[in-house]
Amino acid sequence: MTKDENGRILGRDEEIRARWKMYYEHLMNEENDRERRSAVIQSKEKIVDEISKHRVWDAVRQMKMGKAFEIPAEFWKSLGDEGLNFLVWLFNDILHIEKMPEEWTKSTFIPIYKKKKMFKNVATIGVSMKIWERLIDKRIRKDVDINEE
Repeated sequence: MTKDENGRILGRDEEIRARWKMYYEHLMNEENDRERRSAVIQSKEKIVDEISKHRVWDAVRQMKMGKAFEIPAEFWKSLGDEGLNFLVWLFNDILHIEKMPEEWTKSTFIPIYKKKKMFKNVATIGVSMKIWERLIDKRIRKDVDINEE
């Protein structure tokens, strides 16, 4: 059922086609609210603090056990202070050189069989990358208001 702009039901094919034409012409030529808002947003220059040992430990602690195909979270937890120091050094080095390891930019998806002939794709992204993602996500959410859109 197609209605005109006043809510009247259209019955003839010509009326329906004309209404759809008018609808899409309006839709495709309407300015997007998001584009209008982006002109108002101002970027902020901010000095980026080094990543602290405390923050890395929080991120490692939150990792689920037995989930990774590569270096598991248990590995980083079992290394204790030495592993933590290495991760802090690695993450701060990434911050300073502004480039992630090349291996972190690639991921393989493996289909895992679930119930009732369903498959779930699981990414083989490394735990170290997931820890990095958590750290950066927390920093961004602390400094940025994220709109629901």
